[in-house]
This record gives sequence, structure tokens and C-alpha cells, in this order.
Amino acid sequence: MLAFLKIEVKSNLLKIYLACFLLVIFGFVVLGISNLTHAKVIQFEELIFNIVGLIAFNSLVNIDNNTVYISVIDSKEYDYKFVFINRILFTIVYTLLLILSSLLIFIFGHSEVNFMQDFFVSLTRSMFLGSICMFVSQVTQSAINGFMVGMSYFLVCLGFRNLGILYLFSETFNYPSYIKVIQFIIAICLLSFVIILKNRNN
Repeated sequence: MLAFLKIEVKSNLLKIYLACFLLVIFGFVVLGISNLTHAKVIQFEELIFNIVGLIAFNSLVNIDNNTVYISVIDSKEYDYKFVFINRILFTIVYTLLLILSSLLIFIFGHSEVNFMQDFFVSLTRSMFLGSICMFVSQVTQSAINGFMVGMSYFLVCLGFRNLGILYLFSETFNYPSYIKVIQFIIAICLLSFVIILKNRNN
């Protein structure tokens, strides 16, 4: 499994993860890390990790997008369903590490952090928008379509707040807490649908 993880990251995921890492660093440079109010911290987390989800999860659909794929590592065969599910799991874990690192940096910078709340909000944001993009990409068989829908949705949310449970910045504007729970459930459902569709197509 370790060999599989090493090869997957090196061959397929490194550029995606590097782009997400640089995005977080860019966010720190632009918005700062020191002595921020909690409102500023959550604004950073929602803004940046929405985009992280858009990039990281949507990009997975386009890797090895062929009809038959078997990964052979150390004489072991891994079918495409196994590979695809693990790419999603690796990406979720990597996103968790990015979120954890960002919150720790804010804490060290003496900014106001509500750790568990901010952690869950950030994870929900990345998975919610990312799963929507993945679903669109899988249904249309085009990662570009998923990216365009996700980016358009993101921009609409920047301009309009009256989107209820579909709003991407609900924590920034103090929407009810149940919204992020619903979005997290939707994200899990969409990721499950993507896996089912991917398995049928392959």
C-alpha cells in the first residue's frame, strides 16, 4: 500500500497537491496570518478551501480517464475502482493536513481560531464544491465542464448571498450552523455517486 501511495503521489497527484499548497501560501501572503479576528480567519478558510476543493477533487476525474485501467505495483494488480477511491481518500487526507497546518499557523500568529468549528467548516467547503465539480465532470465526461461550473458557482456566491443551504460562505456571514452539516452530507452523497458512475463507465 505504501508503494502504491508513493507512485500515485509522484505520478499523478503531486502537481495537484503542489498547486493547492501554493494557493494556501498565496492566501497567507495576501491576507496575512498575525492577530486576525475570527471573522478574518474564517473568511480565509472559506475562500481558500473552496478553491482548493475545486482544484484538487475535480482534477481527479481527468487522471487516466480511459476505459480500462489496471495499476501493477510490486506484482500486485489494483483495478481502477480501487485506484480512484484511494485517490479521493488521499486527497481528503491531504486537504485535512492543509487545513490543520493553516489553523496552526493562525494560532502561532496569535489570530483568533475556533479550532474544531473552523476545521469542519474548511473541510466541508472543500468537499462540497469539489464534489459538485467532480459530479459535473463525470456526468459530462469533461473536467473542464466541472471546473467551469465550479468557478461560476463560486463567483455567483461572491455576489449573491440568498442561496440558502447552497451558499459557499455561510460561516462568514453567520448563517445557521446546520447548513454546513447539510453541505457535508451532500458532498459525501455526490462523491459516492461519482464513484458509482466512474465504476460503471470503466
